[in-house]
Amino acid sequence: MIPATKKHLTLIFFSIIIAFNILLLCISYFSMYQSIMRSMKYHLSVDDKKEFKAKFFFSDIDSFQGITDDEIIHILDKDGVIVSTFFSKNYAIEFSQENFQRALDGEEIFDFQEIDGIEFLVFYFPLTKQYVGRIAEPLIQLMEYERNFVIFTVILFPGVLLLSFFISRYLVNQAMIPITEAFRFQENFSSNVSHELQTPLASLKGNLEVALRNPRKVEEYREVIRLGLKETNRIIALSQDLYLLASSSFKSLSLFHEEVDLKDLFEDIKLNFLHKIEAKQMSLKDHEIHSAPCLCDAVLIQRTLENLMDNAIKYCPEKGEITVSIKRHKDEWQIRFDNPCEIISQIEANKLTNPFVRGSNAEASEVEGKGLGLNIVKYIVRSHKGSVKINISEDHIFSIMILLPIMSNSKKSKNELT
Repeated sequence: MIPATKKHLTLIFFSIIIAFNILLLCISYFSMYQSIMRSMKYHLSVDDKKEFKAKFFFSDIDSFQGITDDEIIHILDKDGVIVSTFFSKNYAIEFSQENFQRALDGEEIFDFQEIDGIEFLVFYFPLTKQYVGRIAEPLIQLMEYERNFVIFTVILFPGVLLLSFFISRYLVNQAMIPITEAFRFQENFSSNVSHELQTPLASLKGNLEVALRNPRKVEEYREVIRLGLKETNRIIALSQDLYLLASSSFKSLSLFHEEVDLKDLFEDIKLNFLHKIEAKQMSLKDHEIHSAPCLCDAVLIQRTLENLMDNAIKYCPEKGEITVSIKRHKDEWQIRFDNPCEIISQIEANKLTNPFVRGSNAEASEVEGKGLGLNIVKYIVRSHKGSVKINISEDHIFSIMILLPIMSNSKKSKNELT
């Protein structure tokens, strides 16, 4: 679908660019023609007319016959041409009674005539109540410009076509980048969703089929129901995560801002995870947690902290130590979770915030998960205009730090809320 769309858009862009180039050529030709024509008319109506009248009024009329300029110069009366220059004998300019009369009435008229394949610009202007002057200038220069313009266009146009095609492809590729990424995200997302749902559904289906094959004891049925409920809860949790992440690459979350203390949120979360920490005989070091009032979406930030705590507990080895700190860093709250982990590279760690990506240590230690926890963290934090940073130290300490902007002080926050 993407390649076909690119071809279609390239054709549209190419057509638009070619049409624009043709329009530009037409405008250029029209501008050139008008510029030359204005220059010629000005030359005839100012310079040549002034010279013509000076010779007419201060010299003998017959003296015009000795002029050898390329221009055709006539003196007209009601019967036609009475005096003409030497060059005029080669071209017979038609006598226009209408133009003669208008010039005799005081107008200056420009006309066009074609003689022997050469177009002339003809200028009529009044001399006396009896005579009219006429100057005809061949448009050879204009015809030469037109010929050169056509030759230039013919030579240049193949290059314009080629350049237009490459420009069209470039513009389409640039315009299609976000669309291509969106399609790729949706394809990968759908594929991963199908894969993640297939496992719990297959397990649920298999348990139910086995349970129905033969009569069983009540305890066995209870175990089947328990396993089924576990897989159902897993599907529900997965669907909730998928619903949250469905548009994570295209838009931010809609947030409900309220003033909360990040320290209080963490204390509540810590109580919920104490049993998991004790089960793995781990220790939790949280002495660097200070009061951190923040205007944010409390529910989403709580989920962020839960995901970070759950991630730390999962990948921290037994009897390991998890360190948590919440403190101010410039204009942001810095929330940091540190825990020892199996060997993992920094490049691999940087990819852990992508959806459905799990580290090699997760597979090696058979830690359960869907690879969505840190991606949800990133989505929520970015929606709050914050950032997520992951670092692996030389002594294999996995550190994940989120930075949340301090959007206002407490007093301002209360005013906004009211």
